[in-house]
Amino acid sequence: ACPDAKSPAPANVAPAMALMGPTAAEARHAVADLAQRSCLEPVTIENLVAGVSESVANANAHGRPPVEVRAWAVPDRMVVTVTDHGSGPDDPYVGLLPGRSTTEGTGGLGMWITFQLCDDVVLARHDDEFTVRLVAGRP
Repeated sequence: ACPDAKSPAPANVAPAMALMGPTAAEARHAVADLAQRSCLEPVTIENLVAGVSESVANANAHGRPPVEVRAWAVPDRMVVTVTDHGSGPDDPYVGLLPGRSTTEGTGGLGMWITFQLCDDVVLARHDDEFTVRLVAGRP
């Protein structure tokens, strides 16, 4: 049963799930399994899972290994991070505008789809890492 009150966001809590070097399919399944313990609507879970899949596919195709996926869950919210050791996209508008082509001339919609599906998406560069943080559920 899901509580009526919103759960406080955990601070400095270990992730409920962590994967090193997952395929997009492995990440989808792990996030979907963890989400079943939440109170999120099925469509919200499906959207998060799709966003995670796109982010992991991008990290595996364009980033540098290892790719790490971590997830945290409280009844009314989930946060998933996808981190690789690349520099991330050069385009400052990645994910914000649809149909922008990549330097390879293929793709370009994955991050835009992710921004459309998730309640919040944050892109962050830190030294030798690039992280996509996806949130399902509203704070």
